[in-house]
Amino acid sequence: MYFRKFKIFYEEALRDLDIEAYNKAISTLWFSIEALLRGLLLKVNKTPPERAGKLINVAIEVLFRDIEDIFHLSRILNSLYYRRKEIDHRKKIADKADAEKALQKYMKATSIISKKYSWIKQYLKVNNSQNPDD
Repeated sequence: MYFRKFKIFYEEALRDLDIEAYNKAISTLWFSIEALLRGLLLKVNKTPPERAGKLINVAIEVLFRDIEDIFHLSRILNSLYYRRKEIDHRKKIADKADAEKALQKYMKATSIISKKYSWIKQYLKVNNSQNPDD
């Protein structure tokens, strides 16, 4: 289920960008990454924490401790979460530049993650006629 959500949120974020719903796009990009991290943790029989900060820390420690770009990935994930929190719970209103920067960070994060879990690339192919398997 979480990998399907990962794909759906990604596709929704791209549509949000197209219609200039920048606040929604930023939030949805985070929700996509969050679903991916939860799915990966469950795949290795770990219970994902509820809180996002703890989720990032556990994912880094359990899933990615052996990757070269671990520090960079941690910073990107925290940055995406912070931006989502800033948009949803603070006075910040996103503009096109904010949303494009979030998308760049998202793509960099998924690129780093796919070095270890190359099969996630299939979920990033935008094709509305296919439903991904979990």
